[in-house]
Amino acid sequence: MVSVAQKARWCQRFLERIEKARKKGDKHAVSRISGYWRVPVKSAYDWLYKWDGSWQSLAAKSHRPHHHPNAHTQTEIQLMIRVTRECGFLAPLLMYQELLERGYTRSYGGFKRFFRKRFASPTAPLVRPKKPEIYDGGTYPGERVQIDIKHVPKACRYGEKLYQYTLVDEYSRWCYREIHRELNDYVAGIFLRNAVKIAPFKIKEAQTDNGHEFTNALWGQKREELSHFEKSLKELSIDTVSQLEVFEKHEQSLAYMGFAKCFSYNSYCESVLVSQRHAVFEHRNLPVIVYFISGQFPRGDREQVGKKGAAQFLERNAV
Repeated sequence: MVSVAQKARWCQRFLERIEKARKKGDKHAVSRISGYWRVPVKSAYDWLYKWDGSWQSLAAKSHRPHHHPNAHTQTEIQLMIRVTRECGFLAPLLMYQELLERGYTRSYGGFKRFFRKRFASPTAPLVRPKKPEIYDGGTYPGERVQIDIKHVPKACRYGEKLYQYTLVDEYSRWCYREIHRELNDYVAGIFLRNAVKIAPFKIKEAQTDNGHEFTNALWGQKREELSHFEKSLKELSIDTVSQLEVFEKHEQSLAYMGFAKCFSYNSYCESVLVSQRHAVFEHRNLPVIVYFISGQFPRGDREQVGKKGAAQFLERNAV
């Protein structure tokens, strides 16, 4: 199929031959060369009339008419603009009904076609999918740990509230847990000291969510008045920041393993330990080490009262 540009260049070569013959004094150059090139004489004169020396002037223009007797009038266009400004965004059918009430006489199909072409809303901006950022999990164990507290489910306790304190190392996924009855900065400080004693590495930085169990800043007190947890951080020379990511994923994985299916405190402890075995917590081929030690066990759980019961429970369910 011959393109528009190819045909225009062919016409230019044809007209150049005519101009060359005219310069030599040939008075019948148009009719003679048109017969040789098999081009109507009228077409040759039409091309000569619009030719300015470039092939672009010979390219075919659009044959679309400039107007149509049944096209929308300027009055109807202004009516659509006025309704759009007054009513804002409307569904096509509601807008067509509003136009009919104001004297519009076109069909619904003609209205939709014209409105879509003339007043189409701009296309939504292209939203490129966000590439997940690679989380910096540290370069060695103890570089950064995350600390948070989880409420023990009601089905896993005997009437009284219990709180699970958790510390997770970002690099090795080493985890330490304790369960207490109280939720305050004093218990959080004790938990931190116990974790530092048991941890097989030195902790350099700790991340928290700046909850009231970690800081006094939320209670309107001066920043100089440090909480017991912050004092423990200062005494142990541990830096602190507020950002939790690994801990949330850790807790979601544990919840997936069936915390909601526990019907006693013992089954809760067992589900935690079993989940540590089956959940994928290995990072950079390092082993997962989990301590589950509780300072206070519920009174109703007579089999596991005190630290001796906790130690026996750990030995029987060692990870």
